[in-house]
Amino acid sequence: MHRKLALCYIGALLMGAVLGAQPPADFETSVQAAMSPSIARQRAAIEKQVSSLAPPGLAVQGTKPRPARSSFFTIPFAPPETGAADCDALPADQLDRFIQPAAQKTGLDPQLVRAVIDQESAGRPCALSAKGAEGLMQLMPATAEEFDVDDPFDPQQNVEA
Repeated sequence: MHRKLALCYIGALLMGAVLGAQPPADFETSVQAAMSPSIARQRAAIEKQVSSLAPPGLAVQGTKPRPARSSFFTIPFAPPETGAADCDALPADQLDRFIQPAAQKTGLDPQLVRAVIDQESAGRPCALSAKGAEGLMQLMPATAEEFDVDDPFDPQQNVEA
């Protein structure tokens, strides 16, 4: 009998401890308020890092903190820059003249080579990315040099590389 009474007493104590340890109703709000200055400093540091990556004179979009309705812990990052091109895409038949021999030479499927060109430059031989990739296949300068490409904007040289 004493054992059952002792177990009931211990159970009641544990229940009281658990109920007494519950966070207050406004716990999440108080935690957010306490963390807010630190998060603001982190956001400012991220904005500074993102803006330092942009070339001089280029406005980086998306470096402002999100409005209050968005996630409490994140800010948006700038979307990736698409390649700038001041020329029209080459017609498919003209591209095929470069793709077929290069695909045969390397043993690649011509559709794969075409897909890379479509993805990287949309078929524009003058495409230039924000990171410095050039031409149809978006060759980086070091890669172009490695494959002895004199003019990365020349479609034939670019695709062959």
